[in-house]
Amino acid sequence: MKLYDSNLEILAVRTLLQSSKGGLPLLSKLKLEHFGHEPAKELVARVQIMVNSGKGVPNIELLKQDASVSENARVLLASPMTVLETEDDVNTCLENLGEYRNTRVVYEALKKSTELMQGNNPDIKKVIEVMAESVTKCLTAVEKNEMEHIMDLDPDAYDKYLNETLSGSADEFIPSGFLHFDRDYGGFSRGNVLLLAAPSGRGKSAMMQRMAMLQYMMGLNVLVISFEMTNHELRERLLSSVSMIDHQDIRMKRLIAEQKALCKKKFKEFVKTGAGNKLTLWGTSDDLSVPEISAIIAHMGYDVVYIDYIGLIKAPPNKEQHQVYGDIVRDCKLMGKKNNQVVVPMAQLDDETFKIKYSKAIKANCDFIWAWELNNMEKEMGVLKINQYKVRHGPENPFYLRINLAKMMFSDYDGPEPQFAPKEEKKPMPRMNIGQQ
Repeated sequence: MKLYDSNLEILAVRTLLQSSKGGLPLLSKLKLEHFGHEPAKELVARVQIMVNSGKGVPNIELLKQDASVSENARVLLASPMTVLETEDDVNTCLENLGEYRNTRVVYEALKKSTELMQGNNPDIKKVIEVMAESVTKCLTAVEKNEMEHIMDLDPDAYDKYLNETLSGSADEFIPSGFLHFDRDYGGFSRGNVLLLAAPSGRGKSAMMQRMAMLQYMMGLNVLVISFEMTNHELRERLLSSVSMIDHQDIRMKRLIAEQKALCKKKFKEFVKTGAGNKLTLWGTSDDLSVPEISAIIAHMGYDVVYIDYIGLIKAPPNKEQHQVYGDIVRDCKLMGKKNNQVVVPMAQLDDETFKIKYSKAIKANCDFIWAWELNNMEKEMGVLKINQYKVRHGPENPFYLRINLAKMMFSDYDGPEPQFAPKEEKKPMPRMNIGQQ
């Protein structure tokens, strides 16, 4: 019985390292269980480690020099072979690797079942479990069983089973970086989706970048994806926030020598606040869907991913707009769970009604929704009210932040609840319409 094809696996590895189309999309689809040839498996595992550390996919020559690569794996790298260049060829290769993987799964299940059948009192129940698990793996490509059958627990194991839920600490949460929210809600759990919503030009992108910076300084790995801005534009905003120099002065190249020196100094200081973690700016020009983003970054180890914004994300054709937005946020939810991260997409509020279009579809898959207006009174006072229109576990209490958009700055507000208008003129804040428009 042939359990793997070494030539096919070598072809997949060399395509991963040499393809002119780039290796990351292929890496996101390849799993270690696709490989039965140990040298190929070793190389894929090494590439995954390098990508997770932020180094990207190495080329073959660099990998040959890697001290941790075995001699057998170096021989594999030296073998002459073409690479797969078309998407159809890559998919065919993945399909064939998957068939070999299923063959190995079934073979191991049969071998284990045969062992369990030995003797006078074979454990038939265990044999059935082994065979059922192998069928599930083959049909779903899922390697781990995430189901918990509570009724099957041994009563003596209850304490051990529950300790995981009852122990631990608040350190398991991912903080927002804003004191009052984190104090009241603990922060975010991995797999959560936070939607940031405001009218155009009212600070969504600035909020996104400020939160990313604060989380980076807390030791988290953070990715900022923008479909609106280039890396250069994202960097200008970051420099404004770290240096407290007006963003427009940086953008318009109006800085004097002392201000440029200050920007460089503050940027270096900011970078050093990290603890070996990473902050990545990705001003993409590609038309990408959330599943494609998820596949590209799956092995990179990000704790938080910001996406600016849902209106520019590639959507499936032939769907109504409310379905499109609902699917995009649902995909964000699935990405967060799969990659063990918090996902933060942006959305726009209507300038006049302060409603999110298709908000019912969007709200269903969000754990938190923060929305703000930033009216003239708030601008004058420099204090912004953040309305929470969705909180998965807790009350939807608003909170306040200091804001200085010129310097891309959001920070904690410790004063009394502000009065944004004289009492006789005060009008209730318009609530977001949760129904579909």
